[in-house]
Amino acid sequence: MTTFFKQRRDELELRQRDIARALDMTESAIGSWERGEAVPRLKLAPRLAVVYRVSAERIESEIVKQSRKLTAARELAGAGAEE
Repeated sequence: MTTFFKQRRDELELRQRDIARALDMTESAIGSWERGEAVPRLKLAPRLAVVYRVSAERIESEIVKQSRKLTAARELAGAGAEE
């Protein structure tokens, strides 16, 4: 699954290192967002908007969308483990 964060980084021709440095975070955190394994905190939206060159509202929307997908995937995985 290609996430907004990966797609947008590629469009901007940036590396994970560039994003991580701009946000004072680790490359592994950025990678986990891009793989859909984690979601950035909503409070980061204004900073993410600057780095990804989109509106804060767009970032917030993408965070919510990715969070819902991640929650659904975890619920499915949990349901399969119970059987």
